[in-house]
Amino acid sequence: IPHVELGEFHGFDDQVSFQITYKNLQTVLTKISKFGLVGYRFTPDFYNHKIIFDTMKGVDRSFSQKANKRVIFTEDYNNLTNAVYKYNNQALKTVAIVGGQGEGNERIIVTVGSGSGLELREIFIDAHDLSEELTLDQYKEALRQRGREALQEASEAESLECETIPEMNFKYKKDYDLGDIVTIKKKSWGLHMNKRITEIQEVYENGGGYIVPTFGDPLPEKLDWGK
Repeated sequence: IPHVELGEFHGFDDQVSFQITYKNLQTVLTKISKFGLVGYRFTPDFYNHKIIFDTMKGVDRSFSQKANKRVIFTEDYNNLTNAVYKYNNQALKTVAIVGGQGEGNERIIVTVGSGSGLELREIFIDAHDLSEELTLDQYKEALRQRGREALQEASEAESLECETIPEMNFKYKKDYDLGDIVTIKKKSWGLHMNKRITEIQEVYENGGGYIVPTFGDPLPEKLDWGK
């Protein structure tokens, strides 16, 4: 792509095995990003006429760790107002059965995930598009990765959205930022969870401003039962 260059290597050592053919690049990057919890962005460098592709990872600032300064959103700190909690497990799947090349008893099948009884929710993934130009172990790992991605997309959706002042208690972009994991406590609802900040809206009005962070995964816009 003209003018696009790779940014600095940050030393992330996460690895993933996958194979794609004729897929939308942004769709694939987004799937890998969600699975590996590594964000990506294209940043324009107007002076040098470049567009830099960069990756980033959020910082764990939750109460359950000690390495970084903890950030807590709670009614006690007055930084958790107009909260909206959403939860949905209609699309949840716990086991993915992935079918690769072959027919009948000769078809290569792998299974990822776990569950039994009423807790078992299965999904079948047709991965015929994966070619066998790999060793058998590499091919099976590519199938497993397809299953992991499917389970990642078919997970529980839980999020909490609230309003807070950027300079209250913890300063936005200094003490926490998009992608960080923080602790949320709302005693009146019995909620205590560590969630990643997946979205931040900046609102400016009447000479002032506030932000609206979303913690966790927002609900899907629609449930596609055909997947």
